[in-house]
Amino acid sequence: MTRRVLEQRPAQEAPPCREPADPAPFPRSFYSFSLGTTIRPRPGRRAASRHAPADDATKKLIYTIVKADLLIPGADEPVPDAALVAEAKLIVWVGKQDAIPAEYTQKCRGTYSVPYLMPGLWDCHAHFLAGGDDEASWPAYMGFLEWAVEAGLSNLEAIRAATANGPLTVEGQAPRTGQLKAGYEADFIGVTANPVADVRVLQNEENIRWVWKGGRLFKGPGVGPWGEPAWF
Repeated sequence: MTRRVLEQRPAQEAPPCREPADPAPFPRSFYSFSLGTTIRPRPGRRAASRHAPADDATKKLIYTIVKADLLIPGADEPVPDAALVAEAKLIVWVGKQDAIPAEYTQKCRGTYSVPYLMPGLWDCHAHFLAGGDDEASWPAYMGFLEWAVEAGLSNLEAIRAATANGPLTVEGQAPRTGQLKAGYEADFIGVTANPVADVRVLQNEENIRWVWKGGRLFKGPGVGPWGEPAWF
């Protein structure tokens, strides 16, 4: 019987794995078929790199603070001497002006002061207002608020119907909007006259001096008419 001696060969080391290349930078602009619009990244924006520090996103948090003589939340009672903090497109804090946390004031992009702050009016078609984008029709649309008060609602109840109650018509399919609360979308308006005392002040566009959409000021003193040249 013959015994074979197998020669043991040294184990070969596996070739080193190649690290994937960093993602390509964003193009200057591209068209989104799902959104139906052209997306333009901010200047200097690039794709995130795997080499970026873990806390890089935290360092870029910048807040907008809006102070109001009277804050009208939408669903709740008005709050005097209140403030709101927005980060990106969401409201992150609402409370008294003298209680704003330092973490927001230290990384503040801008602070604004308005007489009256309330949610953006919801164009809900079926529940309260008629719909449309025609600026000339604005006084007529706001006339629904006046008629609601004449029918028996208080001024605050009419405001609630046009703000907080609007998203209820679509059974949770709408984003969290229509109220000035943490976690809700940062869409709100600054008004020079008190709509809680008289909703008819909203029929005059001159009384709506500030408009924030997605946390950005699109209409205000020195900004306008809607801020498109400044943001796009």
